[in-house]
Amino acid sequence: DNRDQRSFTLWSNWWMREAFNSIRDKGHILVFTDWRQLPTITDAIQVAGFLWQGIQVWHKTTSRPRPNAFKADSEFIVWATKGPIDREFENAVYLPGVMKAQPPMNRTHTTQKPVEVLEWLASIMPSGSTICDPFMGSGSTLVAARNLGHHVIGADLSETFCDHAVGWLTDTDLAA
Repeated sequence: DNRDQRSFTLWSNWWMREAFNSIRDKGHILVFTDWRQLPTITDAIQVAGFLWQGIQVWHKTTSRPRPNAFKADSEFIVWATKGPIDREFENAVYLPGVMKAQPPMNRTHTTQKPVEVLEWLASIMPSGSTICDPFMGSGSTLVAARNLGHHVIGADLSETFCDHAVGWLTDTDLAA
């Protein structure tokens, strides 16, 4: 968050290259970003070796108005794969490119996403996939993936967030 544009691009390319080396062939990567970093993320993801597949939109149904301006009520999800998409049609899912959902009301982490948005994104993964979130924050991605029957791996620099995610994953009332 405190990097200039060039440093952010280099850092993004570094961790995306590590992800590229860890993901199986035809695996997916989805990266949340806002409009300010969108060009940087799309460049870094391609430089890392991924095949850019598109941009999905999370339309936040509640956001602050900005006088004489447009609301910043969307986040973008850059989607890419390690190689071409599997074009199997037998078990194919067909998803919209825009998801409308309210941001979580009681957030543990400042960038926490709603579980329903993360379930929408994770639903393109084959059943029983392993989903890794290297910047897991509160653990929403892990909860969404687990809700869909996927295996999960999460990491965060904050021990507090790691403890919260473990608690959230083991509390069945909160995981719904």
